[in-house]
Amino acid sequence: ASQMTGLLSDECADFLKLVNDHYTDYVPLYSSEGVLAYETVKFLGVDEFGFDSDDFSLIAGSYDRSWKYGVENQYPIMGKITNDAANGAISVKDQITTLKNYEFNGYYATAEESDKPFAVGYVKGDITLPEQYEDEYEVVVLEKPTLETEDIYENAFAIAKYTKQINKTALVLSEVYTNETIINLLAHGVEGVNYEWTDSEMRNETTYEYYQVIEKIEDDPRYVYKMDPSKIGNTARVYPTVNDDPRRIDNILEQNYQSSVALNFGFMLYDLNSSDGESIQKIAEYSAQAEKLLREAKDAAAVYAAFVEIDKMYERPEFVRSFNTIVSAYEKKVK
Repeated sequence: ASQMTGLLSDECADFLKLVNDHYTDYVPLYSSEGVLAYETVKFLGVDEFGFDSDDFSLIAGSYDRSWKYGVENQYPIMGKITNDAANGAISVKDQITTLKNYEFNGYYATAEESDKPFAVGYVKGDITLPEQYEDEYEVVVLEKPTLETEDIYENAFAIAKYTKQINKTALVLSEVYTNETIINLLAHGVEGVNYEWTDSEMRNETTYEYYQVIEKIEDDPRYVYKMDPSKIGNTARVYPTVNDDPRRIDNILEQNYQSSVALNFGFMLYDLNSSDGESIQKIAEYSAQAEKLLREAKDAAAVYAAFVEIDKMYERPEFVRSFNTIVSAYEKKVK
């Protein structure tokens, strides 16, 4: 069995029916979370504090795994949950309907069946999963279309969710972010090979000495790491180039001394004002109602009826106002 996307093919449905009808020792479709997740859906949801969340929301979009991160028109265009997504991707509504049909056909394991082997499993976990299941199953790790290799090399370092030694990895990252030599190797390369020091035309106001800056020598095809200095870590440790203000480091240190940063570090969907806050609360309330209707639906007719009620939610003036406010705030953020 393999891990699966939220939407299963007709061929897989036939296979699940075969298992369900003839192999009583197997669970046709097992999920460690109880239900299959919407792997190809981006929900524009928020938690109770207003922070971005992947929680179910009436504002959502489907995406294709081939889309690239950071490329125009290549990430899901947000739309109401009943709308089709861009580029021909199947709609969120269709995904939910399909998953509910698997539930109606008895393809999900019950709590009592959780110890049985499974024909197809959707399992959430970390790097230990392949080791756990490799003797009995074919394991396919699903990846969401986020960062590519170039994005990581040029923009950021992070700890992967499949990392075994998280503490040791954090120590390595700490060294990368704070060690002046490492930071400048990533940003500029090797002194004498990729850059050399030179005097700028600007003098220090206190010492009257010329500021020193670096000048790139040439682009070396073997020189892979050219990370954006603003994303490496302590930017005050990145050498200024001939194209920078040579006072940049002093200015950064002074700014750090004088400034304060909110504890949320800016990772919020909206600016703190009453209008946006009220809109988010209203969408969250409607989303909770819609999710309850869909979860409680026990047959196809109930799913259809749930979507009829959801369509009515979209028509309410308070929903329209809240929807426009939230999407506008999100678009400003992602730009």
